[in-house]
Amino acid sequence: MFANQNQTYRIVSHVDISRGSIWLHRHTDQIDFGQTCVDYVGCRYEVLPRGVFAIETPTERDRRRTMPVDKPRGGDAVILATSWMEAKQGDIGIIEGSCDREPQDDEIQITFHYSAFVGEAPELASVSGGPGTIATPISELRLLPDPFEYIAWTWRDGRASGGNGVQYLRKARLWEWTPVLA
Repeated sequence: MFANQNQTYRIVSHVDISRGSIWLHRHTDQIDFGQTCVDYVGCRYEVLPRGVFAIETPTERDRRRTMPVDKPRGGDAVILATSWMEAKQGDIGIIEGSCDREPQDDEIQITFHYSAFVGEAPELASVSGGPGTIATPISELRLLPDPFEYIAWTWRDGRASGGNGVQYLRKARLWEWTPVLA
């Protein structure tokens, strides 16, 4: 969608479902999209000359989130190949961290039985639940070919307050983890 993939873009940070609007980057811009607006959370956009917006479609966003990469990223899902602690074989966990960059270390944190918050730009996954790993070696994970959808949440209008969260369906890469037990 973007002609120059290296140029600066912003992320659609939140939506107002009651008004059918998308709020772009910290309440500075707003576009009406009707009831489908929640589908645009996490889409990239850029402001072009004369106040025109180029917005990544939800399909383009999902394709970007599920394209193969060398290392897992925040917001990716992990399926457990064998039981580990209180998690059973087949349980799904979510990786904590940046959704747009590969981890700087060769280890990641995975949380099972999760509640996944994916916030605004920079897109970042913050996961609670448990059990969770502290430093899972990336070498123990294998990228699977099919993407995975899970329920994540964000702030309805970008403001943290009680009862202000909104859930949405997030599509992500799926990795398989086979823990190496010492």
